[in-house]
Amino acid sequence: MELAANHFDESFTLPEIRFDLHARAAGQFRYGKNLQQLRFNPYLFSTGFEVNLDTTVPHEVAHYVAFNLFGRVKPHGKEWREVMKLFGVPAEVTHSQNVKIPGLRRERRWSYQCDCQQHQLTTRRHNKVVSGKMRYSCRRCGQPLRQAAS
Repeated sequence: MELAANHFDESFTLPEIRFDLHARAAGQFRYGKNLQQLRFNPYLFSTGFEVNLDTTVPHEVAHYVAFNLFGRVKPHGKEWREVMKLFGVPAEVTHSQNVKIPGLRRERRWSYQCDCQQHQLTTRRHNKVVSGKMRYSCRRCGQPLRQAAS
């Protein structure tokens, strides 16, 4: 944060830092009315402290910096990538840490199809499609996704 403050000639207040994430998420920046938090997964930090310190922390701090400089922007958009470049860390969207957490259940995936490929939707997204609350489209061909035959 000091590096970003010097580079952008801004001052940043230290957000709340919590170690309360679970499952496969390594880190998260949360914001809302009177809320800014950096959240981390204690299990992943305990099994890979150095890799998380070198990648996850700058990733989430970059979200914090980008939000405070530019407001609500695309989560991994050009503003975030600019901050990641300043930090000297590759702008990776997901972590590559092996996640084998005892007792963690994997969410079921549902097969959907467009004109160019097959997609796997989580149960949450599948239920939104079934209830009519949401329609998803392929990012490549733009066609709506339809449930694949079982």
